[in-house]
Amino acid sequence: MDIDSIRKSLSSKPFFCDFRFLRISSRTIGIKDGEEESREGAEEGISVRAFMNGSWGFASGPPSDFQTLLSRAERLASSGKGNSKYPLRESEISHPKKSVHFHPSETEKLITSCKSLYSEMEDEKIRNRQVRLSERLAHRAYLNSAGAHLEDEYLLLYSRFTCIGKDGAVTQEGHHTWGSREKWEEESLFSSAREAKRKCLGSLSASPPPSGAYTVILDNEMAGVFAHEAVGHACEGDAIQEGTSILGGKKGLQIGSDLVTIWDSPEVEGAFGSYSFDDEGMQGKAENLIQEGVLRGFLHSAESAFSLGEAPNGHARAETFGVPPIVRMSNTYIERGDHDVDELLDVDEGIYVKGMNGGSVDTITGQFMFRAEEAFMIHKGVLGDPVRDLSITGTIIDTLKEVDAVGNDFHLKPGFCGKNGQTMNVSDGGPHIRVRSMKVG
Repeated sequence: MDIDSIRKSLSSKPFFCDFRFLRISSRTIGIKDGEEESREGAEEGISVRAFMNGSWGFASGPPSDFQTLLSRAERLASSGKGNSKYPLRESEISHPKKSVHFHPSETEKLITSCKSLYSEMEDEKIRNRQVRLSERLAHRAYLNSAGAHLEDEYLLLYSRFTCIGKDGAVTQEGHHTWGSREKWEEESLFSSAREAKRKCLGSLSASPPPSGAYTVILDNEMAGVFAHEAVGHACEGDAIQEGTSILGGKKGLQIGSDLVTIWDSPEVEGAFGSYSFDDEGMQGKAENLIQEGVLRGFLHSAESAFSLGEAPNGHARAETFGVPPIVRMSNTYIERGDHDVDELLDVDEGIYVKGMNGGSVDTITGQFMFRAEEAFMIHKGVLGDPVRDLSITGTIIDTLKEVDAVGNDFHLKPGFCGKNGQTMNVSDGGPHIRVRSMKVG
């Protein structure tokens, strides 16, 4: 791939155009119900965008087809008459070049590790088990007609553990995940396997959930899920631009407790959702979504930022070279507070909720429902009996207003987020938080 030739071709055009290159090598090794799985893959390709007359042209394919793809993108853009707006702000274009040094584990060693991890989850009540380890190493490059040239490499290591158990007529699942940007950690992997097993067996002996309004304490993971799923998606600039977010028109207003501050930042060192620049060549910047209960910011692509009269903050991301970048989150979290976790649990009657096992959010109405992975009744500040299959429901703004205590602990959980058919690496988390009143069932 001749970078100099590509740069000259882009800069010669009288309109804005950009170029992305992505090379990915991946490997997944696992065991499901005793059957081993192992697959490896590699792909590389490019995409080209052109912007003319308020319209975008997008084309993707192999690197050898660059000139053909540039012509196709130009033709598609020139044939449309749209109302898109794209500000070119050269001062905001970043120019980092970063690399990672990673030596892939030998396949046989990973298979041996998988077998040991699989055995770690064995129990007479567990009927199904699965362990999966995935590696993804990527090299990407970005160039545009304004002269930007950015390159970096990144590594994603991700593991998922699943147990399905049965005790009489009761069937329950236990899950745990772990991820890293650096290396496999044996202790963390075995701890994750044991956690999946513990959650599964604990849920088998738990009672059905109560229903009604309770004081609810959310652990780091569920607090992060709320920050990401409920608040983060509602703060995405394209949702604001399209009128599909309940937070549209509320910037600068008090929408929650003054104890709540929420950020989305791709700058968190080593976090699963971090990156140095987005897929429009903008530096990834931390964005303060909510500050002491006041709605402060949104996540933007260059286009959504310009449409709303705001500055881009580097949140346009694309899963592969074959799709255009869209507004996405990175690492979304609640800022830590002043309380020890024991203080949050010190309530007469309440429920302690841990982890998330599915749910849904409607950003238009603000309604959400999350299913807890684990839950425990609280009586006089003491954790009591576990309950299973518990869900929490509410609206984004009402829940933000009901937060009456925020813990001084902090944890980010790695994962993946889907939007418009694209899946991106992210993380979310924060401290424990206490919600004064929340519906459960």
